[in-house]
Amino acid sequence: MNWRLGTYSGVEYNGMIWFSNNTFNGLFNMEVSTGVIKYVRPFPDEELMIVGCHKKCLAIDDRLFFIPCNGHNIHIYDINKDEFTSIPINNSGKEFCSDSIYIDGYIYIYPLYKDQELYKLSIDSLELQTVKAFRDGFANIVDSLNDIIICRVSNINSSTYFSFYGTSITASYDVKSESFSSYNIDVYNIFASYTNKDGCWIYTTVNGNLYLYDYKENTSLIYKDEKTDNYGPVYNRVFEFADGIWAIPRYSGDLVSVYDNMMIKKYNDYSTLEKDEVVLFSSTQVYDEMWLLPLGLADVFSITKDRKLDRKCSFELTDESSKKKYLSELMRDSGNPFLESTRIMLSDFLKGIGA
Repeated sequence: MNWRLGTYSGVEYNGMIWFSNNTFNGLFNMEVSTGVIKYVRPFPDEELMIVGCHKKCLAIDDRLFFIPCNGHNIHIYDINKDEFTSIPINNSGKEFCSDSIYIDGYIYIYPLYKDQELYKLSIDSLELQTVKAFRDGFANIVDSLNDIIICRVSNINSSTYFSFYGTSITASYDVKSESFSSYNIDVYNIFASYTNKDGCWIYTTVNGNLYLYDYKENTSLIYKDEKTDNYGPVYNRVFEFADGIWAIPRYSGDLVSVYDNMMIKKYNDYSTLEKDEVVLFSSTQVYDEMWLLPLGLADVFSITKDRKLDRKCSFELTDESSKKKYLSELMRDSGNPFLESTRIMLSDFLKGIGA
């Protein structure tokens, strides 16, 4: 069995990085000081071999909130009690959740497609509600567009910002006033965006360029990619760290940093993977560093405050007790539709490692 792991989202909490594995059902943690990864337990009410169960993880008051992608539940894990709470969510039978933002006691769960709902979850009562005002405002802006996709959400106070995939539209929604605004800008084929005090940082589906829109009338090309063979989204995510903007590559291209009045620094030594392998996807702050977690077959890297890129560890389950625990649970899952030959193979493997 391949024990290389991947994740859409991980979060650091009390010296551990917690994450939902992307390739099969499992809650894992990684000790920051050693890089050792351990299997904790499966997420309840989901298939054991589900791919892409969760899209986002947030740590709030000794609890981890896992927001579904292909899964059917919000999972809340109490770290101190080692217990799960599951909240079913209607994902319209397809991939769900573009992003999730925590604001003033609520987690706002943004849909991926326009026929899905914006939900808000109270972290105290765990009551899950739909937000009708968002659905109405969304329909008014993109009613003529089919299968419109929201990509990435960022916030400044109660205002949340996002863009619509493949369009020239970026938008904002204030969760307190329930007001919606949209902006048509001079950048086409938007992949996603990130908003901070400087404006809206935009990256596209067709090249590695990085743009900045000031929410007035001005759009500036901040970084022009020198490569000419980019035919798909180049960056997976843009975030702010160490007084700069960072663009995480989707494939093994350049990681780009913009800092100190639009100075540019590029990094290209973080991976040796093939060009079309999805590499890094998410980030989480660990003390005074930003750690980059892989979705595909890559290692874990960190960005330091002085803008150095360091390799931290492999993203692979090497702990033998965790392997035995996972495989034992896989064998006990009577509802899992494995062929008898697969069961025999796993049984022989477990005997071989002494499980």
